[in-house]
Amino acid sequence: MRFSRSWSKRTGRHNVNATEIATVVAAATSVLALWLSWRANARSARNEKKSNEIQQQLLGIEEEREAKRDALERRADVVVALEAYPSSSGRTAWRLRLRNGGRCEAREVNVTLNGDSIFEPNHPIGAERPEAIGAGGTWACPLATASGFNPPWNAEVTWQDESGEPGRHRTTLTF
Repeated sequence: MRFSRSWSKRTGRHNVNATEIATVVAAATSVLALWLSWRANARSARNEKKSNEIQQQLLGIEEEREAKRDALERRADVVVALEAYPSSSGRTAWRLRLRNGGRCEAREVNVTLNGDSIFEPNHPIGAERPEAIGAGGTWACPLATASGFNPPWNAEVTWQDESGEPGRHRTTLTF
């Protein structure tokens, strides 16, 4: 496109016609549009990168939750408590109760009171060790408190389960 170079004889200046103004405005608009497009593209790339980083973090969190959920599915949760029940003579009797609130079977269960296993033959309770306590299951043994062996007791229950990690629960038992 060729610009006309018409000079005004009266003022000695260049006269600009409407076509030249439109051409300059169109060129400025094109440059502005190009800059806005580049800026929007850069923002989009930056936002896409942030979005991908956030998605990776969320994926990591979800995988961690899934691993914890899987671990809970393979864990037993055994707790020990003293439980009162009516005896045949009408008096209150006591028993030691183990409850497995976990979602898998507890094996190799051991209960210690004040550091001594109740499954040892010379222990005052002298209970038989359960083979296993199933998910949601219980095990109990009656207590006949011997002289000098009365609560409170520091109790600890240990067991094995499908998680491969030993389970443990500690508490203090009192009447």
